[in-house]
Amino acid sequence: MLDARTEPQTGDRAERIAHMAARLAGAPLMSADDMAIASAETLVEVKNLSRVFDVSKPWLNRVIEREDQKFLKAVTDVSFTIGRRETLA
Repeated sequence: MLDARTEPQTGDRAERIAHMAARLAGAPLMSADDMAIASAETLVEVKNLSRVFDVSKPWLNRVIEREDQKFLKAVTDVSFTIGRRETLA
């Protein structure tokens, strides 16, 4: 669990958010200089995002009715970048 007392207290809010997101994702933490350069241009960067949902009936119903699993592909290989002071709607 993240604790505000262990997070860096210097820098702006975007740097602290990027630092906490990296810790949650288990990614290696960037140095303060690298983080300052990255946060000056890009706030959020997503590459090759794919999301699939299982929308099939419960397991026992599928077995009794002899139906296959059904999947819904929400997005496939979506990439985007959100810079400082930008909004994605």
